Amino acid sequence: MKASENPYIQRYVSEVCYPIAYAEVKLGKIIPACASDNNNDNYINKFENTSAVNHYHTRALVRTDRDPEVNQLESILLDVHSKGRANRKYENSNTHEFDRVGYKVLNNNEFIPKIIEALDNTNIDCTNVDVIENIRSPNRSATWGTLVLKDNPIKIELPNGRISEQYPTIDFTNSYDKTFSARLWAGLYGSLCLNRQVFSGWAIMQYTHKHIKRKDGSSGVDMDVIQAKIDGLKGTFETITKQCKSWADTPLTQAQAKSILAKTLAWNNQTRQASEKKLEELVNWFTMYEAKYTGMNLWSLYNTATHFATHGNTPDVNTTLSPNQLQKLQQSVIFMIQSPQWKHYNRNEHLNPTLS
Repeated sequence: MKASENPYIQRYVSEVCYPIAYAEVKLGKIIPACASDNNNDNYINKFENTSAVNHYHTRALVRTDRDPEVNQLESILLDVHSKGRANRKYENSNTHEFDRVGYKVLNNNEFIPKIIEALDNTNIDCTNVDVIENIRSPNRSATWGTLVLKDNPIKIELPNGRISEQYPTIDFTNSYDKTFSARLWAGLYGSLCLNRQVFSGWAIMQYTHKHIKRKDGSSGVDMDVIQAKIDGLKGTFETITKQCKSWADTPLTQAQAKSILAKTLAWNNQTRQASEKKLEELVNWFTMYEAKYTGMNLWSLYNTATHFATHGNTPDVNTTLSPNQLQKLQQSVIFMIQSPQWKHYNRNEHLNPTLS
């Protein structure tokens, strides 16, 4: 089954790809207007009778598929954008001069469907796909979607003879409220522990799009680039598998694991020392849960870190964290595998050079 034919993906795309427009800001709630022109000077929607926004310096981005007479303001208003954002300066890489480039919202309709189209073109089987939305908000002003490709499992052979099964994932983000830039990356999802294997997102396959105006007026999303990224998924996941296998083949004692954690995940920058409580919890999880199944090695320590970054310091795998928490904790995993303590045992030879 193609991605575009999967009913769960279809429903998700329809939920996050809704029509948007800028609204005239007066004092107040959004009210329907008769104007049909949808440019920045003649808005379809209007605000009146509120001091929440300054109509001289701002413009409001709204959902146009929800009736303001029926829906609450927080479910319609996506963000209030300062008109001053159009005065940003960006250095031209060719002339080294600064060009004034305005802020431009990237419509989900111009980004997410292209990812689905690229999956179709690659002929990846998307019959059994879990679709996860990591953001919960009344207006869906920010989107962080994860596609878990369950028909394409990756099996990592462990030294103890067991198999660690992982599912390939494709993640993408975009926002209308400055929460995220538009980004596409690949990773893995643990089939047993439900941990997000986050290293690959930043190290192996990534596409990032800036929210800036283009001279030709287009969204600037390059379908050819997205297609090339998706086309390379098979090689991406083969590389991930090799790196995970390398970590699984790297033995580690409890003391060595503790020394890595003390300088990374348990480290407190304010006190300039490890948090004893957090360190104890992490070491306990490593020895009592991860190593018990996958052995005393770097792969088990990595899974300890991804459990921490996915669920926090809790054995409850159903615990979910906020997007900001997830991003912060996932960055801490990147910091760990970049650290001298980690690379003393494994040089991450299969990762992008930026992480080695």
